[in-house]
Amino acid sequence: MYMFENSLQKYVYLPFITHLISYWVSAIFFIYLDKKYKIYEKNGNNLYIKAIKKSVQNQFLITLPLTYLLKSNIEKSIIKSEQDSIYISLIKLFIIANISNFIFYWLHRLLHYKIFYRYIHKIHHEYIIPIAPCALYAHPLEHILCNNLVYIMPFILIGMNYKFLLISICLGSINTTMSHTKYIESININHYLHHEKFNYNYGFGSTLDKLFKTYYSK
Repeated sequence: MYMFENSLQKYVYLPFITHLISYWVSAIFFIYLDKKYKIYEKNGNNLYIKAIKKSVQNQFLITLPLTYLLKSNIEKSIIKSEQDSIYISLIKLFIIANISNFIFYWLHRLLHYKIFYRYIHKIHHEYIIPIAPCALYAHPLEHILCNNLVYIMPFILIGMNYKFLLISICLGSINTTMSHTKYIESININHYLHHEKFNYNYGFGSTLDKLFKTYYSK
């Protein structure tokens, strides 16, 4: 029982807490900037409360249980990669990131087809001008597929050193909130413009959008 509890803490709770802390620390920082630059007042308090409630709901009612269900797969992937060198870990991180981006790009485009948009993706696009806490404001099915499995499944398939996993979770969570703001335009303007222009910039970065002619730049 003791070993099971440690395993649960290591492969479920700690990754989830890492995501939770990095996501909300960065989101709160951007909310602070919104207040500083009078964007908060322009958007309205209710818009932020709504985004926070839905994001927290998705994190605790979907991400945490899903991580628990996939615990054994996550554990095996980490164990088989625990002897990886820094260079191997970086290569794996690069491969996982690109596989995730490729899957996300096409899933995201699929969600813009009428029937999927009407019943699923429209929820996320309620924020035409996105704000940091709305990054995980999404339909439960979209949250499972696009915000979780897109990243978890390539990781399970390829494996990752535990420390690199936690680092990637932290950086990915911060990037998610940052991509729904416009404070660092050179890094994250693509997804921000997606909320504005709708049928452009489906992926992270610009590579796939340029390749498949869905890229838009101001």
